[in-house]
Amino acid sequence: MSGTAALVLGLRAVIDFARTGLVEGLTTAVLASGLAIVGLVQLAVELILDSVSRGRIESKRLAYLNSRSVRDHQT
Repeated sequence: MSGTAALVLGLRAVIDFARTGLVEGLTTAVLASGLAIVGLVQLAVELILDSVSRGRIESKRLAYLNSRSVRDHQT
């Protein structure tokens, strides 16, 4: 969500800079870059939490498959 807002706000700043060579809305440009940083941090945290979650699920599955009652029923 913040990445989309950063793109929308940053596009205006980039267009102004390309047209005039100046950034008239400096606060908007700062807001856009801040939102872009927040978006990248959110993406990194999401990837980390997803890999931790998958690892926990896999370790639970391995513990279940190594339990004695499951092995007894499979033979």
